[in-house]
Formats: sequence, C-alpha cells, structure tokens
Amino acid sequence: MNECMAIDSSSMLSPGAVARYMGVSKRTVLRWIERGDLPAFRLGSVTRIEIAEFEHFLALHSAAEQNATRG
Repeated sequence: MNECMAIDSSSMLSPGAVARYMGVSKRTVLRWIERGDLPAFRLGSVTRIEIAEFEHFLALHSAAEQNATRG
C-alpha cells in the first residue's frame, strides 16, 4: 500500500520568503539551512521551511542577540 503524507503548504515558507522577512539574501538563508541552523526539507527541487521551525530559529537568534548586546 502506498501512503502519502499530506503537506499543508500554508504552514511552510520558502527560503525567499524567509529572506524577505529577515532582510537578508536568499543565499544567506540557504547557508543557514546548509549549516543546520535552520531546519528545512526538500521535495524534489523545492526547499521548504516549516513555520514552527522558523519561529524557533527566530527565538533562538533574538535571545542570542539580546545576550550579545548586554555583554
């Protein structure tokens, strides 16, 4: 039996969308993904980031930025 997992595209972001939100280049977002800083997955030639993973990434990096400015 062939099972498929339904993917809700409304809970996914493209690297380009993340780049626009963050004010960085798409290449920077792809580097974060390559380094493992921002979890993502590929479906064929399409890369997607789950919104929950992106929110986690933002929380981690905003906390790190706050700690860096205090020190």
